[in-house]
Amino acid sequence: MDSFIEQNADLAKILETHYLVVKINVDTKNRNEAVLSHYPNSPGYPHLFVLDTNGKLLKSQDTSELESGKSYDLGRFKSFLQTWAPAP
Repeated sequence: MDSFIEQNADLAKILETHYLVVKINVDTKNRNEAVLSHYPNSPGYPHLFVLDTNGKLLKSQDTSELESGKSYDLGRFKSFLQTWAPAP
């Protein structure tokens, strides 16, 4: 996902302007259950959780729905980010 965003300046700009990105690693050694227990179970990773400025969950997004073939779909990804970006 990182490389896809880096390759698409529009996405990077939306993220930089409207979001604070926090990456949480999940693997067999560290499931980060203390943090993730506050949010709905996700079917897989990467997964996106959009929170408001008070930490309230606005959207839990399975990233497979943003994919097309072996990568992400630029239109779907951009639409998702624009939909959940806070109003100016």
